[in-house]
Amino acid sequence: MSDVIIVAGIVVVVLLLSSPFIVFAILRARKRSAEIKRMSTRMGLSFTEFPNRQILDALGQSFELFHRGLTEEFRDYLEGIADSHHLVVFGYSYGVQSYNEDLGGSKSTRTVHQNVAIIELQGKKLPQFQLGQEGLGKKIKGLVGMKDIEISHDEEFSRRFWLTGADSAAIESLFTPEVTGYFRGQQLTKAGIECDGSRILYYKVGRIEPAELQGFLDDAGEVARLFEKQEEY
Repeated sequence: MSDVIIVAGIVVVVLLLSSPFIVFAILRARKRSAEIKRMSTRMGLSFTEFPNRQILDALGQSFELFHRGLTEEFRDYLEGIADSHHLVVFGYSYGVQSYNEDLGGSKSTRTVHQNVAIIELQGKKLPQFQLGQEGLGKKIKGLVGMKDIEISHDEEFSRRFWLTGADSAAIESLFTPEVTGYFRGQQLTKAGIECDGSRILYYKVGRIEPAELQGFLDDAGEVARLFEKQEEY
């Protein structure tokens, strides 16, 4: 046992000397996970620091968000019932690769961190769609391969937001004046929404602090309730 401890100590020292930033990032992530776990207990949600990859693969069959990059990381997975709705919430990161022609076509990778909440709609069947604020949406629309859906009754909404989906007629019916008016009053610069027909996915770019988790879930729940009030198509 003492030999194992000595070897482990040597490994830690080597890491600290060679990659202090990596070690710091690992320790910070573990501390954050511990804080989220404590919050999950207070919120009545189960917690898994490193969930099964099959969960993410299954979500990828329904949501476009999970098809944008490389080297994905999926952690701090919470699941349970809140406000009579089944929900999951977790951290999701992926790498984006870019090329620098000025440096001979060299490649660099940056990591995009996001917080994701998925809420099941009760007894509802809605059209599939993706929604976000213009700017962020230009790149995403290219990935999705769809054009903007214009909402004829709300030109300001159509100017400020991108909205895509296969059934444009059903989506326009879903985006009533109540829905578009709600989003005109919101800032989705670093957030986006998807619907796979029976679930609302709400994501926000950038890591949120554990203390902000409840507020993030409140925002996601408000969006889910908004769509849940609308007529089925």
